[in-house]
Amino acid sequence: MKKRWIAALCALTLALTLGLAGCKTDEAPFTPKPVDGVPLAFDDGISYYAYAPAAVVDGERMYLYYTSNRTAEQNDPSIALRVGKRTADGWSFGDRSIVLEASASGWDAGGVTDADVVKGAFSYQGTQYSWLMVYQGRADRAENNHQIGAALANAPDGPWVKLGEPVLTYDDAETGYAWGVGQPTLLSYDRAGKVYLSYTRGETLFTGQFLAELDFSDASAITGADAAFMLPETGLQDGGSGTVLFNNVGLAARGANWYAVRDFNPVASAAPSVATAVQVAHIDPADIYTADGSWTVDEERLNFLDLAAEDNNGWERVYSASIVKDAYGQAYGSGITVAASVTSYDPTTREYLYYQGIILHELPV
Repeated sequence: MKKRWIAALCALTLALTLGLAGCKTDEAPFTPKPVDGVPLAFDDGISYYAYAPAAVVDGERMYLYYTSNRTAEQNDPSIALRVGKRTADGWSFGDRSIVLEASASGWDAGGVTDADVVKGAFSYQGTQYSWLMVYQGRADRAENNHQIGAALANAPDGPWVKLGEPVLTYDDAETGYAWGVGQPTLLSYDRAGKVYLSYTRGETLFTGQFLAELDFSDASAITGADAAFMLPETGLQDGGSGTVLFNNVGLAARGANWYAVRDFNPVASAAPSVATAVQVAHIDPADIYTADGSWTVDEERLNFLDLAAEDNNGWERVYSASIVKDAYGQAYGSGITVAASVTSYDPTTREYLYYQGIILHELPV
């Protein structure tokens, strides 16, 4: 599994060492511009990390959720949001806000990350809600024993009300002290309370991508969590030994197919040990229930060479991506737009700066 928090800690160490700027306030909407050849969707600066985007378009707005530190130059992972407005040149995003934080104690006190959001009809403790967020949490700062939680709201920008306990749990007493379950992605099943939730499960000797069909109609009594199953890997491609590692997936529906964007493995051997490319593939969802279900690869490696407009230096890590969707999980636009995390390095010294950003890149699928 990716050691993203190691990278985040290194980023903060570098930021402190170099004496870089602290918290930005009252910033104007950011207009995307090339930085080392890649047009960032927005720029949080080096005092904040930014990765694991999930972009949802509802009406005339794009709600782009991502993982960031709440406090400048601190490792306090939270869910941040920027709201984008469509312009002639793409999307222009407004101010950064934190919409979900770690709890003071309990299963997600160590940080909340990797959110995804879908619209529907959900009831919880006598109140109706129209938006569901799932996210990855952990009890402490160790990179292990992740679990998946949920929160509800009546607007995509919140306020979000957490459910008390995780939706999908990881029991280290049964499977050993390992990474756990996380990196969730959502599709609506009925535009009401039922959803498909796909997630990564990482154990000591095993990593795979799973799917659960959950009913959040009454979020106090969620059903389906005990019937999760592993998604097929046939047809997917990785480098190296030929063994496919299927993890860190973003799903979207289009027509009769489901599309997935996933980390292309193996990850980089040098820090930061994250993927250097992502892969896009599709499958007939009926095939996920069969023994011979197979994916068709649409884009084998979307990497920094593909993303660079002019300069091929600067952003050599492309990882932890999702597909831009509408409120119910349908792919937005005429193609497949990938929202991906990128990380920069100094092309002169070849030292990684851990300056993270998020890009939007459309594929003509």
